[in-house]
Amino acid sequence: MEFFAAFLLFILIGMMIMGMVFYRQAKKVNKEKNYELPNLGMKSYGEEYTVAVKHMLQHLEDSYPPNYRAWVQERVIREHYISLIEFENRWFEWQRFLIMASLLKTAPMYSEEVDVVWHEMLMFTREYEEFSNRFLKTTLHHAPNIPLPPDKQSNGSQDTLPLVETPQEKRAWFDMVYLLLFEPTPYSIAVLGPFLRHPLANGVISDFQTLTPEELENKYFHVNVIKHFAYMREIVHHLIEQIQSLIEKVVNHAEIHDADIKRFHLNTTVQPKDNHPMDNHLIGNLFLAMYHRDKFYEQNKKWYKENNVLKR
Repeated sequence: MEFFAAFLLFILIGMMIMGMVFYRQAKKVNKEKNYELPNLGMKSYGEEYTVAVKHMLQHLEDSYPPNYRAWVQERVIREHYISLIEFENRWFEWQRFLIMASLLKTAPMYSEEVDVVWHEMLMFTREYEEFSNRFLKTTLHHAPNIPLPPDKQSNGSQDTLPLVETPQEKRAWFDMVYLLLFEPTPYSIAVLGPFLRHPLANGVISDFQTLTPEELENKYFHVNVIKHFAYMREIVHHLIEQIQSLIEKVVNHAEIHDADIKRFHLNTTVQPKDNHPMDNHLIGNLFLAMYHRDKFYEQNKKWYKENNVLKR
């Protein structure tokens, strides 16, 4: 019994050290470099999707009251002693968060740096309400990302989100959607922490294999917002298709080649060498969650290094 307890303690300490190493690596960004990308770095999945993204970004820009961004910028820089470049990087990630908040039923705020922008926006109460109602047709309420106590977590029933059973599964869902929507930058990793460190919940994987697109939309996405905007619904439908496609690729590989870890990692059909390493790690992360959950953290750490995820 004592040996088992000591073994568990050893594993937990190892995981904590691993997390701190990855986080310190991710924090190494040039504070004087602007990491903004055109069109928020949103990925392309064809012409219809690109048109929907264009409308989405224009809608976001049009939702800000006159001078609101300038007022927030001045206040954040003055109150938090940061440079203009640092503010622009934070604003870029704030814009990305807003996209996710408009599309997802739940979108946690994982960055203290970006949360500062949110706090300061709230200082202009009238303008914040006007912005929220324009962008979302409702108020975007500020809520810190605090893990739920065990007695308040989801029991996995049909009318709840299985992804909120644990903070780790919640983060895994956030990571998947973020990486399907956006190209990550070194700054993204610096302020949000390393991506893809946890396995996607079994319930989420099962849902995307069995539920209809309409059922998935109602269960995982912000239907009260996207019902007002056809282009938001278009983006959601593409997200559903992309997640289903990733799962299908993993299943097809396992059916043909079995669930051998090394063979999957070397299969250039599912992990092309010219892909962004984060894209390869996304499908690899899903493969481990589906077929090697008991070895997930051990193998995921190894692939994280081999894919040079933090190098790009």
